Amino acid sequence: MLLTLTHDMPRRDWTREELIVAFNLYCKIPFGRIHIRNPLVIELARAIGRTPSAVSWKLANFARLDPTLSEAEYRRSLACREGRDRNMERIQERLGGTDF
Repeated sequence: MLLTLTHDMPRRDWTREELIVAFNLYCKIPFGRIHIRNPLVIELARAIGRTPSAVSWKLANFARLDPTLSEAEYRRSLACREGRDRNMERIQERLGGTDF
């Protein structure tokens, strides 16, 4: 089933819960698979009432902040998974110990 995209969707801030589930997805898929046609991105977008584009942009924003990705890796869209568990723990602590 295709998700109908519209440019008329109102902009709204991401909730804490939406950020948590988006970050969870970011930790599970390689950076090179972050795009609007990825079925997991589409599924999450449907679940939280956002477009696949919005979700993929948010995942790319996480990647921009990911210290495990070098600038060259980021530009070439290569996955770099080392350290993600430690980063997840740091972010979890910053969010008040929320269990992902």
